[in-house]
Amino acid sequence: MQRSGLAFVDVDSQVDFMHADGALYVPQAEQIIPNLKTLVNAAVKLGIPLVSTTDSHRETDEEMKDFPPHCIKGTPGQKKIPETITSGLIVLPNRPYPGNLSTIFDHYDQVVLEAATLDKFQNCNTDPLIRSLFAEEYVVFGVTTEYCVRLMVLGLLERRKKATLVEDAVKAIDAAAGKAAIDEMTGHGGTLASTAEVIAKLDAKPPA
Repeated sequence: MQRSGLAFVDVDSQVDFMHADGALYVPQAEQIIPNLKTLVNAAVKLGIPLVSTTDSHRETDEEMKDFPPHCIKGTPGQKKIPETITSGLIVLPNRPYPGNLSTIFDHYDQVVLEAATLDKFQNCNTDPLIRSLFAEEYVVFGVTTEYCVRLMVLGLLERRKKATLVEDAVKAIDAAAGKAAIDEMTGHGGTLASTAEVIAKLDAKPPA
């Protein structure tokens, strides 16, 4: 049974970002893996919809002008790390989902939205999926704070959704830019919480 009013958003927890030998390693990203795992496990246990995003690139994508080649589709680095994969996931590339998005979480624990851009709302399924969830609050975690996480939180806020950033479950490529991004997100109405605070809140609230 799904917990009403809440959804988790796991942003780009992929090998190329999370592991030191990845193509675009985020410094100290390994430190947040236990918290990512805790949040993903809680989502599955409590029936919270888990929306995940992933980069899915070609070497000719526009983004490669600003970053080293990374998360090339079909490579090991493009895969999600095991700690953020559930046994019941579906991957939605950037083409219209042929089924009914409003019932997709009746069949899957985790929906993975692929995109070749920093803004994962560029996947044509993202907006319809978010609208179909009717969630009151989105709990956001992953990488990187100043890029894809920032755009996800700001995108949710622009759509009049409550967005909570899990501070100890995000990492930035540049620490100063990450702090500036957090200030921007909270300045637009986002809230902050720790992993422990998110879990404690879940434990205190019985499933619907």
